[in-house]
Amino acid sequence: MGSLLLEAPFACASDFIDRRYAIVIAAFLSLLCAVYLPMAMYVNYQAFILLFLWGVVNGAIYAISLALIGEKYEGNELVAANAGGTEGYSYDRLLYGRFSMHPCYVRRSGYHGWE
Repeated sequence: MGSLLLEAPFACASDFIDRRYAIVIAAFLSLLCAVYLPMAMYVNYQAFILLFLWGVVNGAIYAISLALIGEKYEGNELVAANAGGTEGYSYDRLLYGRFSMHPCYVRRSGYHGWE
């Protein structure tokens, strides 16, 4: 949900600062969300807020990376680079999206960590 609502404003903010810095900031925030998720997943509202923010920064990484590709390439090279970046992002979602540990799924499945 976060990537739908706030991806565009975060990507538009990257127009006013260097996009390389913006993507580093978004990657760092994504790392913080990943580190905090095991602590927050046992409290519903914290987990939902964290997953919302994680969706925002992951969507922003995608949007900013496409903008960086647009700055670097032109013409046919732009089409090839855009297709390659989108294909890599799709393969990542295909392979790893299934293993995401949403808090609702974790509680229903009975999974409680590495016991």
